[in-house]
Amino acid sequence: MLEKIILLGITLIMAIMAHSLTFPPEPSSDATRDEVLIALTVWGEARGSTPQDQIAIARVIRNRVADPRFPNTVQGVVWQPYQFSCWNDNDPNRSKLPRVLELDPHAYNRALGIARMVLAEPAPDPQSKNRFLNYHAVTRDLAKHPNHWAHHGRGKTRIGGHYFYLDALAPSPSPSSPSA
Repeated sequence: MLEKIILLGITLIMAIMAHSLTFPPEPSSDATRDEVLIALTVWGEARGSTPQDQIAIARVIRNRVADPRFPNTVQGVVWQPYQFSCWNDNDPNRSKLPRVLELDPHAYNRALGIARMVLAEPAPDPQSKNRFLNYHAVTRDLAKHPNHWAHHGRGKTRIGGHYFYLDALAPSPSPSSPSA
């Protein structure tokens, strides 16, 4: 057990170091780092989705920060290995994140507005129907790419192109669960 905890810690430190070296410059001088990280994650995960879908993804990040089973910072949550696919090195969206303003400034600015709105909201009660902690795309084939938590999560709700879950098992650092 101790070996797994040490390995997870080393993996997380390596991921944070790798991301901090390639983090894009802040696109807006008045945006906080948390706002930028949530906006980039929403853009990378769901830029073509409905605003309701994007808001729900931003809330997953906020809810995880408040949950003791996850890192307690936005950076820790979004950069946690294999949780938000747009930050995975092998995801095609990863290389687009530093060029977000060049590629799609309108969608990024919408995501930044959503990040600001969600961060201004109070964290929901643990029993709230808006306290989603996990999600995956509706198109994800769980038979081919299983998420260990998708079968155990409660309160499955579809919003736009994603299924959201109220609660699930604690995250696994294994590459077999590459999406939030």
